[in-house]
Amino acid sequence: MKTDSKHMPPENSQEIRMEIKEIDRENQISPPTDRKKTDYKKYAMWIAVFLVISGIISCLVWCNSDPKLMVSANVPGTMIYLDGESVGSAGSTILGLAAGEHDIRVEKPGFCPAETRITLVTGQEHTVHAVLAPCGSGDFTDLVVDANVSEAEVYIDGEMVGRTKTRHRTLDPGEHKIQVKREGYSPSEVAITLIAGEKHTLYAVLPEITPPPKLIVDADIPESMAYIDGKLAGMTPTPPHTLSPGKHKIRVIKKQHESVQVGIELSARDKDAVTVHALLESLPEESYLVVDTDVPGGIFHIDGNPVDATGPMFHALSPGRHEVRLKTRGRELMGTEITLAAGERHTLYAVSSIDPKPERRLPPEWPRPSATAQPPSRDLLCGRLQSSHKKPKMIEVPTEGKDAGSPEEDDLYFDEAPKSHVESPPEPFALGATEVTFDEYDRFACATGRELPNDGGWGRGRRPVIDVDWHDAVAYAKWLSRRTGKKYRLPSEAEWEYAARAGSTTRYFWGDEVESTCTYANGYDLSAKGAHHYYWDHLPCDDGQANIAPVGSYQPNPFDLFDMIGNVQEWTADCWQAGGKTLSGGNASGSERDGSCIWRVIRGGAWQSRPANLQSAHRGRLIANGANNSLGFRLAEDLSP
Repeated sequence: MKTDSKHMPPENSQEIRMEIKEIDRENQISPPTDRKKTDYKKYAMWIAVFLVISGIISCLVWCNSDPKLMVSANVPGTMIYLDGESVGSAGSTILGLAAGEHDIRVEKPGFCPAETRITLVTGQEHTVHAVLAPCGSGDFTDLVVDANVSEAEVYIDGEMVGRTKTRHRTLDPGEHKIQVKREGYSPSEVAITLIAGEKHTLYAVLPEITPPPKLIVDADIPESMAYIDGKLAGMTPTPPHTLSPGKHKIRVIKKQHESVQVGIELSARDKDAVTVHALLESLPEESYLVVDTDVPGGIFHIDGNPVDATGPMFHALSPGRHEVRLKTRGRELMGTEITLAAGERHTLYAVSSIDPKPERRLPPEWPRPSATAQPPSRDLLCGRLQSSHKKPKMIEVPTEGKDAGSPEEDDLYFDEAPKSHVESPPEPFALGATEVTFDEYDRFACATGRELPNDGGWGRGRRPVIDVDWHDAVAYAKWLSRRTGKKYRLPSEAEWEYAARAGSTTRYFWGDEVESTCTYANGYDLSAKGAHHYYWDHLPCDDGQANIAPVGSYQPNPFDLFDMIGNVQEWTADCWQAGGKTLSGGNASGSERDGSCIWRVIRGGAWQSRPANLQSAHRGRLIANGANNSLGFRLAEDLSP
């Protein structure tokens, strides 16, 4: 074997052998290298710091830099003058300018100079292009337009040519229309005749536009009714109402409170809405007394004032003690005192000791038919009506949206709300052209064996039927529906008022004139006053009818419906809702609703109604089994399939 001394260990060396069973990789030592691991997070942080610093430096440089201006022209070699000083030729950028307004003038020999004014903003670049026209030929004009307000737009012959204080040198001689406009001001327009070679200056005055004043009405009692110049403005607080400058009358009312009326003068300088705040003082709640007697010709006197006593009705009195006396033929039969509390209702009935009062089926609110008048022979009447029969004439009611309710609050009855609102009924319906007549109802009574109503000795035939209660009216509608196949019923209160008003918003459907009543309605006029001598106020006209009149005797309303006001009051399907709540449109079948269904709503006024009770907004009530000689009904018909 050959040996190499180079690879032999030294003589004094010892051989060491190690047995490696496994490698501890976690504590393994890597051989050293010259490369180092890159720290990317550190680089990203330095880059972000650099960008922030660069942005701050750029903002310091540019945000606070002076504005720049570039001026060009339509001809070369022009000179630019800024605020009267030369700053170079057109086409160059002008630096070192201060922010604000500056006058610019561009000139060149042989051309008319161009002038304008410009507002420079810090850090922004602005460009102006000048149009120079040859000068000296006399073919062009020189016009400067200015105004009392700055930066107004200038229009020449319908085209915008710049803003005020700009010189215009390229206009042809002759007439031109100049308009100056700015938002918030009334524009100015004028025609001007320009002469070639002459300088013209036009100064326009633009009046500032002031919005019309607005008024809000409020009160210390919520939901009071507010009126502005006699027109309903809504519940307090009202929305702002736009009015003309000048004087206006404000009135605020609330039930059981004293009304407040004030005057106010609005000015065009009132930029904010003006608010009027009304302070309402409460009034003691009224009490109501019903007086009646079976004494023929008996007249009651309440606190010395005579009142009619042919049938019970409510008399509104102040709370406290009242003296009541019954007299006949100048002789006093009874005298007593009664104390009424606020809001209470009392009934006082005087009974004769000689002739007791016969039993009656109910206490009506109005005079009953005369007890001495008896219906005609049933056999004769039914025999006459048996051979004649025809359907009632119905009028389809237009269903456009209308407002319904009293526009004025004067003379409202205690059962009537200051304002109702009736929208167009959602379903089509028709209403009888007239009230149901005696002939029509008697035919039903004969066919069903029902009791014939009493006509009070006033006649039957074409006169409206009276002495029928709510149940009688409903039974008639059902009977006629079975016989004809139609859908007859009583109208709802909302339908009734919608049809009665026929689109009107006045007290009566013909207007506000009470003097015209006798042309359109049978009310308590001079003839009725002469026959019955009721104590309440009467109409200042005379139609010659002292009691009920044949249907269709008066002019119809715009929907061609007769006697919607006057002649007889009319039953509706609705239960009584106190306080004149908002009426709801739509059909009604007389089902239970909010309120008392012992009482049913009656509408329309009658032959003995005073003027206030003939208003379209007037409401009344009567117990459902009540009847009297001033109450009838009218049919409604469903037209929807």
